[in-house]
Amino acid sequence: MKFGLIYDLRNPTQFYQPENHLYNEFLDECQMMDELGWDCIWICEHHYDPDTPWVPSALTLAAAVAARTKRIKIGTGIIVLPQHNPVRVAEAATVLDYVSNGRFRLGVANGYRVSEYRADNISRKERVPRLLEGIEIIQKCWTEDKFSYDGQFWKITDMQFAPKPISKPHPPIYIAGGGGPDQNTAQRAGRLGCHVFPGPSREFGIAYHKALRENGFDPRQFEFAASSGHLWISEDPEKDWQEIKKYVDVRTEWYHKEHVASGQAMEDTSTFQSRQQRGKTTFVDISGAIKHVERVIKDVPQLTEMAFWAGYPGMPLSQSRKSLEMFAKKVMPKFHQ
Repeated sequence: MKFGLIYDLRNPTQFYQPENHLYNEFLDECQMMDELGWDCIWICEHHYDPDTPWVPSALTLAAAVAARTKRIKIGTGIIVLPQHNPVRVAEAATVLDYVSNGRFRLGVANGYRVSEYRADNISRKERVPRLLEGIEIIQKCWTEDKFSYDGQFWKITDMQFAPKPISKPHPPIYIAGGGGPDQNTAQRAGRLGCHVFPGPSREFGIAYHKALRENGFDPRQFEFAASSGHLWISEDPEKDWQEIKKYVDVRTEWYHKEHVASGQAMEDTSTFQSRQQRGKTTFVDISGAIKHVERVIKDVPQLTEMAFWAGYPGMPLSQSRKSLEMFAKKVMPKFHQ
């Protein structure tokens, strides 16, 4: 089992941190996590949120991480591909493949935020076909000497993409989303021969491996990384909860707002238990962390990587560092292969 960390650097106005401080502290932390033995840094990206801004350019920040680290993988977790020119994404990812010496992973998804699609003047109804076209074009850029593409949204004639990546056949592409009962992402990834980055779901793993086999791929050659919530190693969960719940509430309310905007239902967020559940925070000691990982591995045998959120919106990165260090030193060695 591999273990990753997810960062979004959300900077809510009520807990504002100067951006240059926040981003440079993040780079320092990436170097620490590299030295501690974590397997991947996943960088999120979202746009047009003045109250809680995210990383607006994950590809740019990934290059900075590559310059500060030696061993750890670096992934976009994720970029909303329908909002980007896929050829430009392929070019940027190729450069990242060079400067990271093959450590870069391209994570993409179709996105969900109404405000982003409205601002980019793209119909939200087009997000899935735009995602699929984008992935197909990136794959062709990386693997074909010359190609044309006649899609619904992209028309390309006699493209000769150069230079090519050093990773063969190309840098790994991960498709995110669909960890629940809807297994559309599993079907898409299986057809396109992509890795996946959903939630930790046995049903998803079964559907994904089945789709890979049906399309002539060997599931053993593909990664199932899962966004696995927050795992907080603590000797006093109640005390730690009192210190971080204000940040958990920011995250909870942000997703509540976005789900309402997109017409999705949202459970009650008013109680301690529901906030903790929606924040997906698991408070455990060392033995509890080990048992938690063992349980997930048993429940989802197809899983190859558990990726945890490194912190909460507005919370200083240093506040979660002790937990990350303990997990790396006391838990990961029992599962690393």
